[in-house]
Amino acid sequence: MSMDTPPSTDQPLPASNVEPVAPPIPYLPPAPPPPPAYGPAAYAWRLPKSKNTAVLLAVFLGFQTWMYTYERDAWKFWTCFVVTGVNALLALITVGAWLFVAVPAGFGIWLWAIIDAGARPRQFYDLYPSAY
Repeated sequence: MSMDTPPSTDQPLPASNVEPVAPPIPYLPPAPPPPPAYGPAAYAWRLPKSKNTAVLLAVFLGFQTWMYTYERDAWKFWTCFVVTGVNALLALITVGAWLFVAVPAGFGIWLWAIIDAGARPRQFYDLYPSAY
């Protein structure tokens, strides 16, 4: 076989173990999660709250009943917490003279908590926190 004649076609051409380089695959970061909707996730499930429990908490614990429905009533809890703290501080500073103001204020807060928990419909507690 000489260099001027093509190789015979009855024999396969030698295969090479070198292949062309594949183009690089661009890195695509994973898609960001969708923005959170207001309220709990769609797959989250909570046990319903009980109106009876809320009223009993109000009767025995006063304004701390709003911790039971904190997601909706945080402002009520913190307002009463600050008022109670200021009343206690002023009663200490004035050696009890402020109690003439603090005791009626505390009684009013206690009544507000009981009326607020009792006036809400049962559906509010059944569908909490998405109700109203």
